[in-house]
Amino acid sequence: MDKAIEWDRLAQEAGADSDTTDGLYRERALCAYEASKKGGSTISLDQAIDYLKDAYTRPGKTPEIEVFLAMALHRADTLSADDAQLCFNLLKHCSNFSEEDVPDINIGALEAALGTCYLRGKGCTADDNAAYECFVRAGEKGLDCSDMLRNFKKKLFGGYVFKR
Repeated sequence: MDKAIEWDRLAQEAGADSDTTDGLYRERALCAYEASKKGGSTISLDQAIDYLKDAYTRPGKTPEIEVFLAMALHRADTLSADDAQLCFNLLKHCSNFSEEDVPDINIGALEAALGTCYLRGKGCTADDNAAYECFVRAGEKGLDCSDMLRNFKKKLFGGYVFKR
């Protein structure tokens, strides 16, 4: 894939008009993300994130790129404050997608990831109530969150607290 992108770049430098570059970057990013999830891959999560961020900044970004970038950032052990904010914002945005927007993606998993951000304060202020609501919505969207929801305790005067 990197070879194809390099050939496209050389063709453009030679004066060729190319509409394929953004598509090549998107495909490389999606392949890198999938590879980063497999054990023994030569593509690291950090490399996949770099490719996804590159595709995200190009014209014609797709909901799929947004989802995969959000999930890749969510999987990362450490993030800069800017990347944590990007992760949170993308998850918040992507949780509004439908199954038609991103086939083969469990939208409930995006809600649950957003809930985890609220629990950890990843890119946002920690908020147990918002986390609880995300896990409830994740359940409504088909993800079994019953174990996670059992960790929330209803407060006497409203709201929820997560039992840490």
